[in-house]
Amino acid sequence: MLKNQRKKPLKKLLKLNFKLILLLAAFQSVIAQAKWVAPALTRPVMDGAAILSSSTQKNLSSALEKLWNQGGSQIAVYTVPDLQGQTIEQISIDTADQWKLGDPKKDNGVLFIIAPNDRAVRIEVGQGLEGNLTDAHSKRIIDETVIPLFKENLWDEGVLLGVAEILKRTDPSFTLENLPTHHPRGTGLPAGKLIFLILIFIFLKFFLFPTLGLRHGRAHGLR
Repeated sequence: MLKNQRKKPLKKLLKLNFKLILLLAAFQSVIAQAKWVAPALTRPVMDGAAILSSSTQKNLSSALEKLWNQGGSQIAVYTVPDLQGQTIEQISIDTADQWKLGDPKKDNGVLFIIAPNDRAVRIEVGQGLEGNLTDAHSKRIIDETVIPLFKENLWDEGVLLGVAEILKRTDPSFTLENLPTHHPRGTGLPAGKLIFLILIFIFLKFFLFPTLGLRHGRAHGLR
């Protein structure tokens, strides 16, 4: 009798935990399926996360509007303060669907979306531009230009130079004016590779070729 009495509370607890797990899974599924509602597109630069200066917003919006009016690609920059549990991939797709960037026939829209608090960046490209701005190109722009500047809290520079790199692929004849001259640190040889090369040099010099550099020792320097 005692054994049966002990088993009943355990069974009830397991059933309760199972129901809670199902409820949590259903709740997460609802959140994941919820469609992102983007604000109305009133200008090319929509800085919802408030990371850009007013001058950058104004100047970049003006330049991108000029590009679109001249028959070029329609590029929009969108920063969001919080992904609200969704992925940046889904949010970028939802936003692009709502904003309908680019010419309907050409499908030449580009969405440059940034979620600084979630450390997420994505470039969503219309099918008409996928041949010029591939996934590999977008990844390189983000990894080599945008992210290094963002890590230094240089938001304006990261956005401006990121857009400039996008334009090189989508609209090479159109250039942004007054671009920042600052370039991210570490865009040269990565530190890990540099250390590895130094270690190889030391090994070769002192172990395999200990006399390397001792012959023909004429120095060249300033006179």
